[in-house]
Amino acid sequence: VTVGDSPGGAVKGVQRYWENCGFSAVADELGIELVNFEKSGSVEISIDDRTYNIAKPVVDADVLINMCKFKTHGLCRLTNAVKNAFGAVPGLGKAIHHCNAIKPSDFAEILVDIYTVVEFDFHIMDAILAMDGKGPSTDGTPRWDGILGVARDGVCLDVVMTGLAGLDPRKLRTNRVALERGLGLDPGKIDVSGREDCVLEDFRVPGESFYNLLPSFLGGIARYVFKKPPVATDECIGCGVCARGCPVNAITIVNGKAVMNRKKCIMCLCCHELCPEHAVKIRIPLSRS
Repeated sequence: VTVGDSPGGAVKGVQRYWENCGFSAVADELGIELVNFEKSGSVEISIDDRTYNIAKPVVDADVLINMCKFKTHGLCRLTNAVKNAFGAVPGLGKAIHHCNAIKPSDFAEILVDIYTVVEFDFHIMDAILAMDGKGPSTDGTPRWDGILGVARDGVCLDVVMTGLAGLDPRKLRTNRVALERGLGLDPGKIDVSGREDCVLEDFRVPGESFYNLLPSFLGGIARYVFKKPPVATDECIGCGVCARGCPVNAITIVNGKAVMNRKKCIMCLCCHELCPEHAVKIRIPLSRS
C-alpha cells in the first residue's frame, strides 16, 4: 500500500502536507510508503488530441483509490472527486494546463480528461470537515458536516454531493462536462444509500463570473474589461510561494509584498489556493450563482 500526491504549492516541499494532514504519523505506524509524484516519474497518456503526463505510480497501481476533500474553490466553485484527479499530474505540469485553459469551461474539459485517463477504482470524499465560502484558502471557512461519501463512480459522487450543497449538479462545470460525455448518471438515476436526512445546510458556494457564461468571443472581451485580479492583503509576508506557483509569471515581490500584473493574470486563482499565509483576496466581477 502506498499513498501519493502532487499538491499545489509543492515548491515548499510535500513533507509539510504529509505532516499537516496526518499521513506521516499513520504511514509510520502502518508501514505505508508515501510517494511524492514530483519525483516518481510520469507516463504520457493521450485522449482525443490532448496529451497528459500522469504520475507513474498512478498508472502502475493495481487498485487506485481517490481520496478527496469536499470544499469550495474560486475557479471551479467546488472541488470534488473529478477535480482531485488533477493531483495525478506532477508538479509544474498543472501550470501548463492552467495556461492552456483560461476559461473555467476549458479547465473543466481538462479535469474530466484527466479523471477519465486515470481510471480510479473507488472514491472516498471527506465532508466530515468540509469548507464553504470563497475557498480553498483565504476566505474559505472550515465547517463540521459529518458526512462521508463513497462510490465506485466519481462523477456520480460529485453529482450527489453537489446537490447536498444546494447547487444544481449541472451548474458545476465538471459535472456538466462529464455528463455530456456519457460519464456517471443523471441525478435522478443515481442509487444513494445512507441517511436520507443528509444535507449540507446553508453551504455557501462561490458565485460564477457572468462573463464565463458568455460566448468565447464575447467572454474574452468582457474578461479583459472587467477583470479583477487577486490582490495581496496586509498579511502578505513576501514569501514568494504565489510568484513561483503562478503559471504565467504574473506576480512579482516588490518591497516584501506580492504584486499581481493585471495584463498577465489569467484568473486561475493558483495564488489564492497556494498562499500559506491566507493573504490573497479574490474578487469575482459580475458574480452570479
